[in-house]
Amino acid sequence: MLEIPGFKNLRKILWKDLESGMIVIGGVKVNNGLPLELVAYPALTVSLIHDLTSKYHFLPTKEVIVAEVKKGESASRMSMGFRTIETRLKQFNFFRETIQKERTKLAQTKNINLSPIVSILNTPYINQEQLIKDSFNSFTIQYPNSNIPSMFSNIEEKITLADILIGKLKDKLRLPEDIEVTLHLVVDYSYSMKSMDKLDLVISAVNLFYTHITQCMVNVKLQLYVFSENCIQAKFPLSGKEIERKGTFYGNFMKKVLHHRNPDTLNKVILFTDGEPSDMSDTILTANKMKKLKIDYTQIIFDTSEDRRVDYQGLTGKEKMLDGLLASPSHGLTAVRLNDTDWKNRKAEIYEKLTEIAHAAGGNQVILNVNGLIGIISIEVYDHYMGMLTLSRIPLEAAKFPEFKTPPKKVSPESFKEEIKQKTIKPFEFKKIERPKK
Repeated sequence: MLEIPGFKNLRKILWKDLESGMIVIGGVKVNNGLPLELVAYPALTVSLIHDLTSKYHFLPTKEVIVAEVKKGESASRMSMGFRTIETRLKQFNFFRETIQKERTKLAQTKNINLSPIVSILNTPYINQEQLIKDSFNSFTIQYPNSNIPSMFSNIEEKITLADILIGKLKDKLRLPEDIEVTLHLVVDYSYSMKSMDKLDLVISAVNLFYTHITQCMVNVKLQLYVFSENCIQAKFPLSGKEIERKGTFYGNFMKKVLHHRNPDTLNKVILFTDGEPSDMSDTILTANKMKKLKIDYTQIIFDTSEDRRVDYQGLTGKEKMLDGLLASPSHGLTAVRLNDTDWKNRKAEIYEKLTEIAHAAGGNQVILNVNGLIGIISIEVYDHYMGMLTLSRIPLEAAKFPEFKTPPKKVSPESFKEEIKQKTIKPFEFKKIERPKK
């Protein structure tokens, strides 16, 4: 994920032994830093070495640390890689710091316990009974009990260029591979999303993706959709006014994803919604198509809110209902609050429909008990996906049976004969078998 193309190793050499193609990393200081000519990690040339020697009068015996390029690789490409990785490290550290601050802020404002070493997916702030998190269509899970690579492992640690250059990064963090993925983010714009600032929370979540994920995972390609009774592709940042907010029709966004899926990459869908669709049959049919085409799928769902805990008495059929809710006041109607048993049964029916969709799509389901967590959860969902995807690409032989990784000890014929001589071979003995007495 954080690699420098063409980088072979670091080496300490004398100034007089510098060669073209090397990159000076340390050992020379001017005003407590590298000379300005070396700050951008240029690949050395004969003329640059001569100019530096003439300008700064470095002794031939001065020791410097250089980065060497692999045989057959481009020194200029490695030089550009150094500049790129320095920028990406700043972005990556800032992203990790942002997530850590957001977790701390949520823990304080929501009065919940968010340990930095525990995934929120494994906390009671997610409906654990309805949680599905390890169902994938494009790959097979080979090591379910392995330490899953994550962008947020040891989140309080800063990553430095030195960690990468001396090979310490893998000991410090286990990061996922930056694998090429087309990520389809889908936002529910239905009428019911207006309550409890749900749409605003989702817009913040997808903007977080746009701001950070594309900088840290350069091989991710984002596609954004908003849907209600119809679905359109949208652009970042979202405004919340892209389409009219009416009913919830999953089938429409699924067809749009099928149309825009990238057959040359993995495709991952993350849906942000607050309830079951109005077009259940079409949804199940289209979800099955996504599964057959090996599109990976996760639906992140706000738990069913209290505004659904009512039945209206006196409905005539003329009232304007949107997304299961009364869209405008109507005279002669009485809102009856459901008792605990009826409310539990209604939620169970909703959960059953949602789970059926997840299974039809061969995907995952996350139902939030705390709405404010949706930004971090969405990042965790993608991070978990990339971690599991990374594990799936490790060859079976590389992870299992470590005792077979070391080749067997070679034994010469002479030493084998000597071993045989030293062994004591007991002569064969007959043993008398006594019959049992009758």
